Amino acid sequence: MVFPAGHSTVHSRMFRKSLELISSSLRRNIYGLSLDNAGISVSQIASFRPDPDPLFDLRYSCTYWLDHFLESKSRSAEIKESTEGAAISEFLKKHLLHWLESLGLIGEVRHGILALKKLAHRKQVCGFKRY
Repeated sequence: MVFPAGHSTVHSRMFRKSLELISSSLRRNIYGLSLDNAGISVSQIASFRPDPDPLFDLRYSCTYWLDHFLESKSRSAEIKESTEGAAISEFLKKHLLHWLESLGLIGEVRHGILALKKLAHRKQVCGFKRY
């Protein structure tokens, strides 16, 4: 067996570690772009990327943290309000715009929106209350 603790447990750990990392690292204007650069296109981002890139180590976590949460819960017999749900709610209250900005800078906005749609659907189907 590749994952002795089970897939759900591995996804839960990945979710918690990813959320911890992005919660402590994301911030407004993470690339320090001036307002003069506010209208730059995605294809031009590379020329404005600072060195070292503050998103380099965050790319995976920014993109897949919600997927790991959803996978950690997909095999649970009973999905209900949890401390993880409260953590998601708190993160979205504090960092939603920072997260969306970061997704835009790494070219993953579409993935983030799809993950939010899956989360909203899960909330509706399973009765989550906290996020």
